[in-house]
Amino acid sequence: MGKNILALITFLAYFLGTEIYADNNNNTGSIQDDVKAIGLDPNNANIHFFKGITKNNIGDYEGAIQDYTKAIELYPKDTDAYANRGFSKNNIDDFTGAIQDYSKAIELDPKNVNAYSLRAISKNNLEDYTGAIQDYNKAIELDPKNVNAYLYRGLARVT
Repeated sequence: MGKNILALITFLAYFLGTEIYADNNNNTGSIQDDVKAIGLDPNNANIHFFKGITKNNIGDYEGAIQDYTKAIELYPKDTDAYANRGFSKNNIDDFTGAIQDYSKAIELDPKNVNAYSLRAISKNNLEDYTGAIQDYNKAIELDPKNVNAYLYRGLARVT
């Protein structure tokens, strides 16, 4: 089931505003540009946010978490920064931390379908299948055409 979860996370990442690049050279150049931009405007939350996306894309989840944390410090109402930090925490098996971040994103935006779906994945990873199903139900309620929520809710039901 690990490959299915990874496929869902990758799919959902697109909806969180991330872009997955196959060529790490693009990510390296992006990080260099982000560092330069931070030097010019260190209090710009968006720069830290996008640097976090790039680090996440190259598998530097700890670095991404640091950048998302800085973005949150600068702009604490950024639901995407919480959701993306949760995504990075999930990738290092910090499922409890991921759930906390997704929950904060939901608190800030109760209609954030992606945060419910991603929180369900982390709950599933903690074997909280009932909680995962509840989150998938909410994601489906908010977006009845969310095919993946139906698929992964069904998987949570049989585990």
